[in-house]
Amino acid sequence: MAVDGRLRWFQWCRQLPFEMRKWDGQQKEKETIMLMDRNTPIAVDDLQLWTANPRIDPVDTQLEAFREIYLQSGVNPEASRRAFRNLMDSISSKGFENEAEPVLVQKTGMGFEVRDGNRRVSALKCLLHPQAYREVLDADDYSFVLGCREAHPEYIADSIVVTMYGDSREESATLDDLLVRKHNGPQDGAGTVQWSHKAKQRFNEAHGAPEDFSSQLEAPFDEAFGQTLTSYLGGTKSRSTTKRLFSSKVAKNYLDIEDPAHPTSDELEKTKELADELKDMADERHLVLSRLNSGDLKEAIERMSDAHSAQPDITDSQTVGDALEGSKDEEFRIPRHSSLFKQLRYLGGKWNFNDYRIDDPEFDSLNLMLSGLADRGLITNDNDKCLRRMAILAPSCRVFFELASSIVERQPSFHERAAPVEKGGTLSLKERVGRIQQLIREDRFITFLSSKGVLSTSYNSCKKVIANTDFAAEADMSNETSHGSIANVQIETIKNMFNNAVLFSYICEHLVKYMTPDTQGK
Repeated sequence: MAVDGRLRWFQWCRQLPFEMRKWDGQQKEKETIMLMDRNTPIAVDDLQLWTANPRIDPVDTQLEAFREIYLQSGVNPEASRRAFRNLMDSISSKGFENEAEPVLVQKTGMGFEVRDGNRRVSALKCLLHPQAYREVLDADDYSFVLGCREAHPEYIADSIVVTMYGDSREESATLDDLLVRKHNGPQDGAGTVQWSHKAKQRFNEAHGAPEDFSSQLEAPFDEAFGQTLTSYLGGTKSRSTTKRLFSSKVAKNYLDIEDPAHPTSDELEKTKELADELKDMADERHLVLSRLNSGDLKEAIERMSDAHSAQPDITDSQTVGDALEGSKDEEFRIPRHSSLFKQLRYLGGKWNFNDYRIDDPEFDSLNLMLSGLADRGLITNDNDKCLRRMAILAPSCRVFFELASSIVERQPSFHERAAPVEKGGTLSLKERVGRIQQLIREDRFITFLSSKGVLSTSYNSCKKVIANTDFAAEADMSNETSHGSIANVQIETIKNMFNNAVLFSYICEHLVKYMTPDTQGK
């Protein structure tokens, strides 16, 4: 029955006598039984949060009550915020579910006060009027709320059905007793007894509904790419966003995965391609991913379809200046599922792999830049954006050579092995890298690299890569790039420079380990 139909029904019911006569079969004594208004429709705006709610510290205003529920109803503020986001996501995607745990409301002189269900009512109020809580919400959470409203406005109800209690002493006592039984634990059987882990497992095995589409993809995605789909999109904070976008009808129709729990490798690549496109779209628009809605999802899919058939209209042999002058509006890209995508579409992507990275505090600054390049070094589809990103990033290439060299030079054993320097002499970046280059071309170090699987497990392959790369000349080029215009620099030169800077960085990390006394290869 619709909410307005229920309202008319209960308005008619209230015209009936508000008591029933119960007769005892033996004593024939008459008792008056108070009737609570079960299933009462009421506008969300008319519901007042309980300022004396035991879940939070006592407060004076409705906004303070909302703030406490948003930030302090979990084990810590972050956990509380995460749980609140998940609740809003559930309400906005499934509707307000009231059957399992009815919202308990007491009619008082102040209006209709929520005695149980304050978190759900708070979430619904926030979804209805996010602007009213903007000063309380974290910026990302505010964007998240707006995204929920845009995605499923039809599920956000402005009226809900509640169980209403009066403010008489008898009804207050009845309500208090109910709250105690609900929230004070088993109480030797009188209160709510939670299911044990085994009981939950039995229920899930016998009656549990299948996981949603995106949840089924999490484990296969993790196995294929080393991280779950949610993690790939931004970490645990993105769980509700992942579910909202990838479990949507638009995404499921596009991906067309028959068995999401066991997708094929091509289907996983297609899923990753869509995730990358959504991340690019959010980045280009300077939005958090949670702000994207179903319309954006459709646009992302259309962009991918168009880009797959488009051809590059600039070449690596062009200079940046020439390419900018002749650039057009058409998009160009290599399909993300191609094995060449990372190598060709990310600056430094030829050698920027997590497997080469050494987890050591000594390398934190260098690794931070390497991971930043892996995450933000994408050359976008738009030609102008592609060239401008190269223009803004090119001067930073020098820093990779500088940082990596400094780390090596801090090692006492390096100066025992490297070519001597004239006393009082000052070396250029090219000369500093040249001294290190002499060491990394030594056969014993190349053997050490191949034994660690860096570049290749083949000694000859490792030696060929290192022998054919003039790191000193690349460092000199990066130094020039950082001090002047790159308009006359070929695009291919910039790409090679970043690839070689990344390669030099990782080799230097392993060189430090090689020179450490307790490391094999000394």
